[in-house]
Amino acid sequence: IRLVTASDGKIQTIAGQISATGGYGGDTGPAAAATLQFPFGLALDTSGNLFIVDQGNNLIREVTPPPTYTITFPAISPVTYGSTSKITLDATVDQTGNPVASYQVDSGPGKASGSTLSILGGGSIVVEADQPGDSNYAAATPPKQTVVVNPASLTVTGPSNFLLYEGNAVPPNIAATMSGFATTDSPLAVLTGSATVVVVDASGVAIPAGTILPAGTYTVKVTQGTLALTQSYAQDYLLNFVNSTLLVSVGQAQTVTIGAFTPPTTYGGPNSSFSFTASASSGLPVTVAFSPGSPVKSQQTTQGWNVTVVGAGMITITATQAGSDKYAPATTTQSFTVNPATLTITPVSVTRA
Repeated sequence: IRLVTASDGKIQTIAGQISATGGYGGDTGPAAAATLQFPFGLALDTSGNLFIVDQGNNLIREVTPPPTYTITFPAISPVTYGSTSKITLDATVDQTGNPVASYQVDSGPGKASGSTLSILGGGSIVVEADQPGDSNYAAATPPKQTVVVNPASLTVTGPSNFLLYEGNAVPPNIAATMSGFATTDSPLAVLTGSATVVVVDASGVAIPAGTILPAGTYTVKVTQGTLALTQSYAQDYLLNFVNSTLLVSVGQAQTVTIGAFTPPTTYGGPNSSFSFTASASSGLPVTVAFSPGSPVKSQQTTQGWNVTVVGAGMITITATQAGSDKYAPATTTQSFTVNPATLTITPVSVTRA
């Protein structure tokens, strides 16, 4: 009796051998080893028992199916994409206690190799456990388990430790920071576009770049803008937008010093030309200005400033350091007065002859 399997077209003997001497044999033994004489008709009952009309022996022979392997395949806990790349599968054959022969992925972003399931993305992975039959047992009905791979949270946030010192403007193009990528994923491959990051006031209204804010704490609002997941990773991540904080501080104090110099006290007198230096305790560059209308000519050099007094009057020198992202602005002044020169008129003695 030959069986042709419809799914793969394979043929195999499931019962009977031709008896060379007549008669029959093999009862209670393997069906394929039993002797038959002119098998004529077949019937199959609902329990899978096969009945053969052994015409030559005037018998009805019964072939009972072997017991079937059964498999215990425990449920697999959900995982998050990126938290693990592999899962060990642990289905066992009930009759032997041994691991099943093989696994295969029916659907979803996974790949089975031996007893290891590799996770290739987010979604649902259907895994089947297989155990073929042998001389004692028929093949198991393959059980299946579904592995749920939840998308990872990709956090998009404003800059951390965002600090401005008072007097500095809100910068343009504030960049967001992103975290939560799987170690094997490149941000350039996962995302396209960019998030919108703005400083907002207490009412949530965006503050334009270039605005100089008073000292205080402000919200840095992060929204999606044009940021999007690429098609290849759309099922692997969820975007999570988190605001941050901008602190506007009064800044670290600095002092500006004008170096000692001796100015003239009278126009045209000693020290009508002199030099001086100006510096800031921060080490940042200093600018120098003279009060409007000051009767001076000045020139900045690599060592400081050279000044020539060209008239009488009040002269005020103002030295300023404009501040930075760390230091608050600072300024100092120094004034002196140049008195008019005394013009002496001496009469000329005349003698008449």
